[in-house]
Amino acid sequence: MLHFDAKDVAARLGYEELVKALRVGLLSDIVTPVRASHPVAPPSDILLVMPSWRIGSLIGVKLTSVFPSNLDRGEPMIHALYTLIDGGDGKPIAVMNGTEITLRRTAALAALATDLLASRKGGRLLVMGTGALAEAMIRSHCALGAWRSISLWGRSADKAARLADTLRSDGIEVDHAGDAEKEARAADVICCVTAAQEPILRRGWVAPGAHVNLFGAYLPTMREADSDLVAAARLYVDNRQAALDEAGDVLIPMGEGRFGEAHILGEMRDLLRSAPQTGNDGVTVFKSVGFGALDLIAAELVARSA
Repeated sequence: MLHFDAKDVAARLGYEELVKALRVGLLSDIVTPVRASHPVAPPSDILLVMPSWRIGSLIGVKLTSVFPSNLDRGEPMIHALYTLIDGGDGKPIAVMNGTEITLRRTAALAALATDLLASRKGGRLLVMGTGALAEAMIRSHCALGAWRSISLWGRSADKAARLADTLRSDGIEVDHAGDAEKEARAADVICCVTAAQEPILRRGWVAPGAHVNLFGAYLPTMREADSDLVAAARLYVDNRQAALDEAGDVLIPMGEGRFGEAHILGEMRDLLRSAPQTGNDGVTVFKSVGFGALDLIAAELVARSA
């Protein structure tokens, strides 16, 4: 059985290659049950079980622990393990660092959503958040093309400044944003990757024609955007059923009576089949909570390289 640690996974999942794999793989026949979420220490600490498979081919299962209190100790909030199994005889093929798979497939999906939905690609990019996913978001978006400017905002100014320094040391010019509203108003693309319980981004801050990726909130009680923004936007999701089960950015305004299920115009598979026309008159929002097919596509790419 093959073993891939975080460095092995990272070396085999370049963002350009992973985006290409997602474009093809998400249009293929992958069975993806809704992930199981088990509260370990309610309300915050949870265990996620995410299976997916191609009939007669490969089976993948990801086990993910989400412990937000780890951040207070300077430790990662998310840990994950991914197992790849032969769909013909059920034998385990590989065990992989699922944390790195999650990080990279999530950032690649966001870059793909931006490529399909943003009307002003290559303009001003704002990333809201300071964790590992914030760094991955910037790297994945840069892998698909140059940006006129990149800003990074976080509730901890020190963390934002340190991450900006790290990226600049790798040749990626990033400014540390002190004022979230000011930066959001000027941005063409905004990526939110925080563990916010309440909105950090408001409708009045987002310019017409801007595109917003909401990737941080992972529970029905969490959200990063206010109801006005989601209700006014052309809304797309990674997976419709996953969003209707777990996406607080969608479920909370629905519970307020702001819109119904039909407000979701499509999921990533629909966008790949026929990307909508974008313009400068409205705002697009792409909401992701993650689903198993993304992990399987990434794990297949890792395994094929070996």
